[in-house]
Amino acid sequence: MKREREAAQYLDIEALSRDEELIRQVQHSREDRDNRRVYDQQAGLDYLREMYTGLKQR
Repeated sequence: MKREREAAQYLDIEALSRDEELIRQVQHSREDRDNRRVYDQQAGLDYLREMYTGLKQR
């Protein structure tokens, strides 16, 4: 907990609040949790591999 508080002191909150990609990722993560799309480690890796493969094929 102490380490997290120390790390938070060094974050540039202003810059993070303007990062559109980060905001999109957080919103998507919230939607996933709201829709019960929460993955364990292996399922998450499988999902990312599937998405990556789909992007490469485009």
